[in-house]
Amino acid sequence: MAYALKTELFPLHGGCPCGHVRYQLDQPPLLVHCCHCTACQRQLGTAFAINAIVEATAITVHDGPAPKRIVAEPEPAASLQHGFATLTRAAAATPHDEHRPPSCLTSSDVPRESKDEADAALLRVTIPSESGIGQTIVRCPVCRAGLWSHYVDAGPLVVYLRVGTLDRAWEIDPDVHIYTRSKRHFIHIADGKPQFETYYPDRADLYRPAVLERVEILKPMLQSYMAELRAALR
Repeated sequence: MAYALKTELFPLHGGCPCGHVRYQLDQPPLLVHCCHCTACQRQLGTAFAINAIVEATAITVHDGPAPKRIVAEPEPAASLQHGFATLTRAAAATPHDEHRPPSCLTSSDVPRESKDEADAALLRVTIPSESGIGQTIVRCPVCRAGLWSHYVDAGPLVVYLRVGTLDRAWEIDPDVHIYTRSKRHFIHIADGKPQFETYYPDRADLYRPAVLERVEILKPMLQSYMAELRAALR
């Protein structure tokens, strides 16, 4: 929760690996999960997921170049990336490369009427979930990297942002560990944060005082969403 004490930290910026999608996170998360469930393990191909829960209105999708790397890394030549893409029967996700082969998909190939409609150009895929209703993952339409998800608890009103897509992901630590019953045996949790074998009983017990006003603003919208959801499921 140290991120909430750094008033100068926000807005934070993030994006997908290929740089086609950039976004801005305007407010601190309401809560940050470290989820050890098997669904997250399967989706990400790793041991756990760190998701920042925040209002959808707190995220702005925009165009723009990715920031310079803080840790210097050699930038592969575009021709090498395209050559490897050919060998692996893939499309090279290099949105700003003017020398790409015609077969490679780039940002200019993705229909977009204006920068204001950048959010509409995102790829949304609903996959099966334990609830039976589904989970919608929002992805870059070029490199297909997942950026955030919507779950049945709040639908389009709330985003579960994949913290690793932030440029300064190390600034956001988990507030709680969930589904530790399926935690991988080599992971030892020693951060002192609350742990639950499944999901926690009541999220209200985990909110910090600074976000309670934001939670109250969400409540009537959540009630309307739940009414729409019930009607849609009849």
